[in-house]
Amino acid sequence: KVLTAAAALSALGPDHRYRTKVQAAAEPTGGVVAGDLYLVGGGDPVLATEGYAERTPQQDRAHTRLEDLADRVVAQGVTRVEGGVVGDDSRYSSARYVADWPTRYIDQNQTGPLSALSVDDGFESFPSASDPGAPLRPSPDPARQAAAVFTVLLRQRGVEVVGGPSTGTAPDGAVTVAKVRSKPLE
Repeated sequence: KVLTAAAALSALGPDHRYRTKVQAAAEPTGGVVAGDLYLVGGGDPVLATEGYAERTPQQDRAHTRLEDLADRVVAQGVTRVEGGVVGDDSRYSSARYVADWPTRYIDQNQTGPLSALSVDDGFESFPSASDPGAPLRPSPDPARQAAAVFTVLLRQRGVEVVGGPSTGTAPDGAVTVAKVRSKPLE
């Protein structure tokens, strides 16, 4: 972890901030997104929901709130998505685990699956204040899981999302509806 952190600081710089975007094929009209809304991952390793971040004080201080991104979509006046939320993790490879890692990292859920777009460390189930007995279970598809969680957050905020969550790639020329940035890497 120390070597990875040093390499990231050297390559990206201490002021680097990861960006997660919400995009659409065209600007929303009258609060309506005609088609899908794309949740585009920028590799933020601490993108999390409040429920997950509350599990540890360190995570709670450092995480990037997915709820903030949902709030920003609503602040842009979006009230309806005629498609679904599409999780786009095309920034990085689709390898979910490093081949050289000891198997205990995976078997003991010491790490979730890797992805350019994952929320809650890639876990689809985890113990929380509201469900302390929930199992810690990694998602088989982190981008789809992130899209599903984001769909729930939008619906909680009154946005009608017609379609279900899926995965794919944002179209060329997509417009940015909202974005959230992590805290500086330092």
